[in-house]
Amino acid sequence: MTTKSELFTKIDQITVQPAALSPLFAFLEARQPFPAQWGSDSAALSRVLELIRSLHGEELDESISLDEAKARLGVDLVAEYAVVTEFIHWLFGWIPKASDKLREILLHSFSVGLGARCVGKELGLSLPSMALSAGFFHDIGRIVMEGALRIDKDSMIERAYQDQIPIDQAEQVLFQTNHMEIGVYVLQKWHFPEAIIQVVRYHHQPEACPAPNPLVDIVHVADAISLMLGIGIGSEGMNYIASAEVKDRLHIKRNQLEVIASTLFLEMEKLNSYPMGMRG
Repeated sequence: MTTKSELFTKIDQITVQPAALSPLFAFLEARQPFPAQWGSDSAALSRVLELIRSLHGEELDESISLDEAKARLGVDLVAEYAVVTEFIHWLFGWIPKASDKLREILLHSFSVGLGARCVGKELGLSLPSMALSAGFFHDIGRIVMEGALRIDKDSMIERAYQDQIPIDQAEQVLFQTNHMEIGVYVLQKWHFPEAIIQVVRYHHQPEACPAPNPLVDIVHVADAISLMLGIGIGSEGMNYIASAEVKDRLHIKRNQLEVIASTLFLEMEKLNSYPMGMRG
């Protein structure tokens, strides 16, 4: 069986990283202006506009430009969509023969990113910066485990089912580590924003966060709703329960959870027209 030491040795051998995301994160952290290259990189522009048309086709013209999208949707949301499309493009270049399981994890990741925004809107919250990005990358550890480390996810699911425990606890039993610890380690190597790293670290255990963190709480609830809907992960969420402390902190009601779940399901249906390989 693979040991924790062996896993992290393999991670240290991963030298590639998604450099195209750095200027986008610098903008989202309000340290730099919107990356100028997005007006000249036709391939990157095409990727992000394709995603925008898939998710917002009912409200936007088919021939919408980048400037029009920024004006209609807000420049921050467009930048977050660009983060997602550039990461997926980079990932399928790094791992050209992506497994069906990896695609399932990506689909779940996408749903949590969109779900985080749904949670914020339904609860009338001031949406934290990078909510979509934080939701999308919350399971980056699982993406690395499946895509780069080639860890057999079936063994983890079998152990979770056998012991009636969440998947992260099954990982801990089998490998003495989990996808949160791996995700934090990788994102620190990639110099990701600390706000996203905090979400990766605490999205399964928001109560362990040193201080209440709205972004962690929102992503935690979005993750629970996505798992409840079975988006991209089948029965893996069977033992996952949202934190009562977080639900109390957000003052979230059962009917609001149902509205969020319904809204998220409809949002994910729009991705059926998205051509970048999310569904294989």
